[in-house]
Amino acid sequence: MENLEYNEEENRLFRKDGLELEFLYYGKDKKTIYFRNPETEKKIRYNYEFRKLSKESKDNIESEFGKQLRMNRSIQVEGAFAVIKEDMKLRKLKVRGKNSTKREIGLFCIAYNFNKYLAKLSRKNQGVVLHPLKTA
Repeated sequence: MENLEYNEEENRLFRKDGLELEFLYYGKDKKTIYFRNPETEKKIRYNYEFRKLSKESKDNIESEFGKQLRMNRSIQVEGAFAVIKEDMKLRKLKVRGKNSTKREIGLFCIAYNFNKYLAKLSRKNQGVVLHPLKTA
C-alpha cells in the first residue's frame, strides 16, 4: 500500500492524510528527490523511478498470468526439494565453508536438472508445462 502520493508536474509529495512534504533537493542521480516532513523535521528520500517500477512489478504479480506463474513456481520448487531430499538422499551437507557448500549444492542441482532432462527426453515431452489456475 502506497502511503505517499507524488505529483510529477508540480514536484510535490503528499502523505495520505493530505500533509504536503517540503521539497529539499535532487540527489546526484537526478532520480532521487529529497523532501522534509515539517512535523518531524525528518528527511524523506523518494525515488520516482523505483516507485514506478515497483508498481509495474506489483501489477504483473497480481495479473492472471502472474498468479499462474506464482502458483506453478510453488508447485515445482516444492517438488524439486522433495526429490533432492528423498531420492538423492541429501539430508546434510558433507562439507564446510561457503564455497564448498555452494559447490556441493550446485552439483546436486546439476544432477537434478540432468535427471529431469533425461526423463523428458525418454517421454518425448518437451516444452513448458504450466498448471491451470483452479477457481472456487
